[in-house]
Amino acid sequence: MIILVKTSTITFSLDVQKEDRIEVLYNKVAERSGQKIFQFSLLYAGDILSNSTSKGTVGACNIKNESTIHMVVIKEFKLSIQYNDKSYQVQIPNNEGLKISHLKIQVKNLLQEVIDGLETKTNRAIVLSKNGIELDESSPLQSVLNNGDEVEMRLIEVAEPTKNITTTTTTSSSSTHEATLEKKKREEKSIQEENDRLLQSFIDNNDSMSSDVEIMFCFDTTGSMSSIIQNVKREVSNTVKRLIQDIPNIKIGIMGLGDYCDGAKLITTLDLTSKESDLITFIKEIPPTIGGDCPEAYEYALYKAKDLSWSSHTSKAFVLIGDDIPHEPSLTNLKINWFKECDDLHNMGIKIYGIKANSSRNAVFYDEIAERTGGISIDFKNFDLITRLFLAICYRESSKTQFEKYQSEIKNDKDNSLSKILDDLNQDNYKVINSDDVNGNEDINNNNNVKTNIKSDNDGSSSITKTQGNKKVIVKKYGVPINMKSMEPWFNHERDTAKTPTYVYKQNLGYFVKYEEIKSSNCNLM
Repeated sequence: MIILVKTSTITFSLDVQKEDRIEVLYNKVAERSGQKIFQFSLLYAGDILSNSTSKGTVGACNIKNESTIHMVVIKEFKLSIQYNDKSYQVQIPNNEGLKISHLKIQVKNLLQEVIDGLETKTNRAIVLSKNGIELDESSPLQSVLNNGDEVEMRLIEVAEPTKNITTTTTTSSSSTHEATLEKKKREEKSIQEENDRLLQSFIDNNDSMSSDVEIMFCFDTTGSMSSIIQNVKREVSNTVKRLIQDIPNIKIGIMGLGDYCDGAKLITTLDLTSKESDLITFIKEIPPTIGGDCPEAYEYALYKAKDLSWSSHTSKAFVLIGDDIPHEPSLTNLKINWFKECDDLHNMGIKIYGIKANSSRNAVFYDEIAERTGGISIDFKNFDLITRLFLAICYRESSKTQFEKYQSEIKNDKDNSLSKILDDLNQDNYKVINSDDVNGNEDINNNNNVKTNIKSDNDGSSSITKTQGNKKVIVKKYGVPINMKSMEPWFNHERDTAKTPTYVYKQNLGYFVKYEEIKSSNCNLM
């Protein structure tokens, strides 16, 4: 059965069995999250799931299919130090690699002002015990102690180290001695830096936790864009195999998009899936389309994207790769408003990557769909890089660590276009706020760091950008342009004055036909 594990930042799914012991559940969560078992607790229905529980198994704890378990990261290891009939509370960052020796350092750092004999200059050493058994300072801390344990402490006198006085008689032996001392200093410095790293704060591994990812790639398959899908086809097998292996529970969907004149070939879709063979076969068989006029049916792709089998808990993205603009609503009898389609997708938790393929003239469309959904827009000029773009977006959606690892892998590639793509992908996603919520939003009203920039053009269009630090803040109203970036009817729908559609959707056919054909046959518009 499938359960959901919810952290403070992401939710991921796990396949477990009712007869699995709680220990097995912890092991599966640790493997999936990248955390160590001692670094988190699992809660279900408000209770901590413990290996020592009498219930023992997943099913006995009443955990069912699609139940949600909360993963709580334990950032601090809390211990009670017992000394001279008094108790002292000590916290130590719950990092992997801690030893009892680190606990001794932490005890000395935290308690030297309240316990005589712990001062740095004294010749007294700390001895720690649990239940009367002395703890070896080389022992891993989390393997011999549990969070909340009581630890006994005593102080013992140690003799001062004897200072050896030697007389150097040759230059050679002097150099050897100095080299030895220098090496020792470097080793001591390295040890000190590692101790400081472990003790200063909890080393948060949240960046390495990967979300369950669902990504739909929509490719414009018309003539001007046909080379992109051909490049994808050439490398699809290795690409898909790699992603399914590297990203747990990833689901990928594919759309091939033409225009309304392409009839049944207007859109071909493979719904979100993790089946490697289905993805490879579908991509290899996507048909080319004609496209007809300059605008393409991007608005229809956005409209159809809502019908896909998106999950509620996943990191979701719709990647639209094109080089043109959408149609105005009046072109079809469905009167598709692409602004509303974007907003509906955003309300479903889906962000859009607007991929501008060799297009600066039409960039405003790709910017707008990214801005109003909390995505990002990307300049894409070298079509040979489509596979790397494909991989980079998937890794970015999975986790920061996965994305950084992939960037390191391709860092030696000197292609300027690839560098620009990675620069775009390293930008923060847009922060989206509905205009109706602005009055109650502290990010806009009570933050002096929010700046507004206004730019007007000769054709009457204008651009307004709000920024908060390095993050762009988008204020939008449902179905309405963020600002009037273009006065053309496809963008400014008030100028879309056509009364009769050019294409009509026929339910019995499942695609669009010319309105003139419908009119001449006296058929119903639907």
